[in-house]
Parts: sequence; structure tokens; C-alpha cells
Amino acid sequence: MAMEYSIPYCVTGGGYGGAGAWGREAWRVALLASELDVALDEDTLVYSDIYDLRALRRRLQQALSRHGRLSRVWDRL
Repeated sequence: MAMEYSIPYCVTGGGYGGAGAWGREAWRVALLASELDVALDEDTLVYSDIYDLRALRRRLQQALSRHGRLSRVWDRL
């Protein structure tokens, strides 16, 4: 069964996505947040730099692992 993710528009089509490091990191953060049912503020996400996004991704991964929902897929992100 396919999972539906609510990826913020700024990541997918708002001109901030793409193949760059920021776009990849924002995509990872958005996927992890949706897995935890965490709402992301798009404005905050847009104004976050790559280091903030990486720190947020690590925290989200820790939260997933604490809940026993971390799969091997997230280990590779």
C-alpha cells in the first residue's frame, strides 16, 4: 500500500526544490515530518539553511527511532 506524503509546496514546486543540496535536505525533512505527522511551517522551512535542515532531519530520525518506526530506508537518507 502506497503512503501519501504531504510535502510542502516550497519543496516540490515553489521554486526551491530541485537537485541542489538544500532541495534534497528539505525533501528528506518533509518526508520524515510527514512520517511522524509533524506539521512544518513552510515559511520557516524556506528560510532555513542547509545546516538547520540537517539538524532537524537528525532530530526527526531520532524521534522515529524512539517510536520504533525507523526503517532502513530512513537510515540511507
